Amino acid sequence: MADLLADITEVTEKIEEVKEEGETLKDRALDYLENYKAGMEELSEIRKQLHKAYMGDKYGNEVDGRSQVVMTDVANTIEWLMPTLMRIFYGGQNIVEVRPQGPEDEDKAKLMAEKINFDFQKRLPGYKILYWFFKDALVYKLGVVKYYWKEEKRYDFIEFDNLTEDEFNLLKINDNIIIDEVSATESEIFDPIFGAIKKNNYNIKGRKLIKRGMPMAENLPPEEFIFDIKARSIEDSDLVAHRKKVRKKELKQKYGISEDDIEGEIDNFYYDEEITTRFKDLGGTSFIIDDKEDEYVYIHECYLNDYD
Repeated sequence: MADLLADITEVTEKIEEVKEEGETLKDRALDYLENYKAGMEELSEIRKQLHKAYMGDKYGNEVDGRSQVVMTDVANTIEWLMPTLMRIFYGGQNIVEVRPQGPEDEDKAKLMAEKINFDFQKRLPGYKILYWFFKDALVYKLGVVKYYWKEEKRYDFIEFDNLTEDEFNLLKINDNIIIDEVSATESEIFDPIFGAIKKNNYNIKGRKLIKRGMPMAENLPPEEFIFDIKARSIEDSDLVAHRKKVRKKELKQKYGISEDDIEGEIDNFYYDEEITTRFKDLGGTSFIIDDKEDEYVYIHECYLNDYD
């Protein structure tokens, strides 16, 4: 009994340690976001000026009675460079090359190269990813591509007719099968030993769970990417974060956050001055705002460099 109590105490202490660590990580992330806020505001102002230079907008320091002409050299140079960059990096049949480390790796490297090129060019919009990566880097001095492994689930509708008792029982214990409708029909067969035997045949309608994982990559607008502007590389930044748009429903399901926790904590994303500046030539942000915008919130998805 004493050993059991000792084990329970040890487990309880470990649970408390995990909870405390979770709180510590959250507090650390919030501290970093607060510390990076001034740097992000500074970059935001710089990007607004860079955007004006690219668009050929007036800077606001023009003098009455003097020339109001704004040169478009920035846009002309960038648009002239883009086709050359895309030919260099996307001009061949294989965008990615995998080099073997030894003779035993040659076949594996070839298969890996085929897989990566297929994923990048067929599963993902590889051309657009590279294009906007280069374009953002040239216009705003910062291009961001976020890559990750995506797990997704979907259900395919299934239908089986005339299943035997054993086949039906196998379906019932399959965790990936959801049975929605069952209908049974009775039939009779003749056995030489036992004579007439009645059996049930089952007709099934249901859904089959399909799970798959895949590599994903997407461009992030520069204003959605948060990092330490004093860092010389991403690895040197203690935290990087993606300010992303998610549904309230998803936030509640994944993290157990209530409606009261959400309300009043999130600012309207589309009133950000940098974003309105970027979409100014398209008439503002009204055309990209969802009709059900109140169903979404904006969160910081944070990545901490933890050396433990």
